[in-house]
Amino acid sequence: MSLPKTGILPAPQEAEVCVLFSDVRGFTQLSQDADPKSLFASLSHNLGLQVDAVYRHGGYVDKFAGDGIMAIFDEQKQNSGGVPLRAGNPRTNE
Repeated sequence: MSLPKTGILPAPQEAEVCVLFSDVRGFTQLSQDADPKSLFASLSHNLGLQVDAVYRHGGYVDKFAGDGIMAIFDEQKQNSGGVPLRAGNPRTNE
């Protein structure tokens, strides 16, 4: 969102969004046992895959927190008028 030249923010608008929170299951234990370089490489790869998936489905990453990610899917940006949730993918849902 760009600010108007007046410097005054527009009034807030109500919108339906989907918020995705994701983190690595068992990361605390994993981080205690794993080699730091290997752990960082694995985590970077995992977060990169998640970011790619978020962008591919019209969302944006709001923040990273440790091994987690928070992403927003705004219905106004979706071609179908809905959020791009996909169920039943065992690779990402385990």
